[in-house]
Amino acid sequence: MLSTDQSHLRKYLATLGVAVVAGVVSISALVFRLNDVLLVKESDLAQLTPGARETIVRRQHFAEVATTALPWFLVLGVVAGLILTGFGFYGWSKRQRVADRLENVALGEAEHRFEQMTKPERDRRLKDEAKRVEREAPSHPDTASQRREAIERLATLEASLGDKLRALFGEVRSGVRMVGPPRTVEVDYLAVADDGTNHVFELKYAANRAGMLKRIQEGRAQVREFLSVIGFGVRGYVVAVLPDGVADMVRPSWPNLAASIAPATLVIVGEAEFVQMSAEEFGRRIGFVPS
Repeated sequence: MLSTDQSHLRKYLATLGVAVVAGVVSISALVFRLNDVLLVKESDLAQLTPGARETIVRRQHFAEVATTALPWFLVLGVVAGLILTGFGFYGWSKRQRVADRLENVALGEAEHRFEQMTKPERDRRLKDEAKRVEREAPSHPDTASQRREAIERLATLEASLGDKLRALFGEVRSGVRMVGPPRTVEVDYLAVADDGTNHVFELKYAANRAGMLKRIQEGRAQVREFLSVIGFGVRGYVVAVLPDGVADMVRPSWPNLAASIAPATLVIVGEAEFVQMSAEEFGRRIGFVPS
């Protein structure tokens, strides 16, 4: 089926509206000018031949009719032209805003490079995250076994998130790095839905409430950096996982925390609940329904 380019159509309507107003004003001015030309004294009219006199009288009659209808013609023509112009510019401006956003997104993508992190790089990132969690633990653990336990916990949580995403989305990439100004940003997962929309996920784990606030703000900064570059047709999520007891304690403050990281979506869940959660339940939590 043939489709009309609505952007060009609105441009044509806006141009047509301007042309209608200009044409109506020009025709009105021409009629007034002709009236001045056809003004003849009775004495001069009597001196003319019958044919010339009849021609002038007939033109004066036409001019009189035109002058009577001219105000209506002028008002209706100007109103119709302004309506066309307003309608055209309104639609044009809406599409132009979208075109500008697409151009900005294309510029941002041209300035940035997206890379798939290697397995050693993802392991390094996991260890760095485990160190941050470790420093915020109440007992400040510092033994190798406790560090391994923290790394294993984070690896289990990330794997669980990956399994849920693969069940919900058509394409899932783990460990995505965005290189470009002003800095390099890494996120856990970039998922692409069947309708082509991008979904950025960052998982954060914290051992207590104070650590949770720090982790959520870190995740917010990372996700928003992605949104600022590929913000058209992309959604961002921060998944904050806490020990089950801590999750229950902070449950009343979830709405305020969620509002603080907008436009990204915040999901706060207990550790055991998250591991056992089905992909369908996780999809409901983030507000995503597979097509």
